[in-house]
Amino acid sequence: MSVKINDKSNKTYIVLGVPHSATSFIAQSLEKNGVDMGTKESKEGFYENPVFLNLNKEIRNNPHCPKINDKIRRAIKKNKPKFWGFKDPRTCLSFEHYLPHLDEDVYLICCFRKPKYIIKALKRGKSWRGKEKKMIDLYNKSIINIIKKFCKL
Repeated sequence: MSVKINDKSNKTYIVLGVPHSATSFIAQSLEKNGVDMGTKESKEGFYENPVFLNLNKEIRNNPHCPKINDKIRRAIKKNKPKFWGFKDPRTCLSFEHYLPHLDEDVYLICCFRKPKYIIKALKRGKSWRGKEKKMIDLYNKSIINIIKKFCKL
């Protein structure tokens, strides 16, 4: 079944989830339905906007840098067509930095998957060796906190 998004007024779609929880699938689906996910430069097939990937890396390395807010504001302004979104699993951990700069109709799309399947997928790579359960827990708790805060606004 194919669902088309007909109302393309100002909207922002942010995909949140642990790596290997279907975030790329959701981002790809959004892009195929007309949402500009900013992935034209992404060759890996993860449907991640490189601008937001780099911002999340910078936030992780230096979360209290005074220039972060300006960079986020500029990135959103530059990359924001009227019907857009972005996805990077690390946004689960950096969302607080983005929230003040999201001024239009924002949709959070939160992906949850059984941890045993995420762990199985992660073991094929080298990330999070031995810390899989701890990291999945951290990401999922962060998403739940984002939802709680987001819904109170």
